[in-house]
Amino acid sequence: MKFTFGIITFDNQEERVSSVIKSIKSHANEPEIIVVGGSNKYDDDVIHISFDETVKPGWITRKKNLVTERATRENIVYMHDYYAIDSSWQKGWEEFGDDWDVCMNVIKNCDGSRYRDWCAWDDPDRCFFK
Repeated sequence: MKFTFGIITFDNQEERVSSVIKSIKSHANEPEIIVVGGSNKYDDDVIHISFDETVKPGWITRKKNLVTERATRENIVYMHDYYAIDSSWQKGWEEFGDDWDVCMNVIKNCDGSRYRDWCAWDDPDRCFFK
C-alpha cells in the first residue's frame, strides 16, 4: 500500500518540515511527499506547492485541496508540520488493510499517551486529559 503525504505548513518552518519528511522517508514504503506552503528547501523528490498566505492566512482547507489535486496515489495522508510517523506506521497499515473510505491514525504525544484526535475528542478514556 503506497501513500501520498501532504504536509501543510507556512513560512519559516523548514526544520520542522524536514523532520516530518525524514520520518516519512524512514517509515513509509515509496512515499510521495507534497509540501504546501513555506519555502522549497527540501530534497528534489519532494513536491513543493507555493501558497500565498496573504490571500487567507492559515487556509488549511485550500492547502488540502491542493494536495488532493496533485497527488498521484489513491491513499492520501494529510498532516501538519508538527506530526511525524513512527516505525510501526507502515506495518500497521499492512495489517489493517485497504478496505476503507476514510481512516484516522491514532495520534500520540511525545510521552506515548493519546492525543485528542477527532476520533477521541470527546472520549476522556482515550485522551491524555482525564
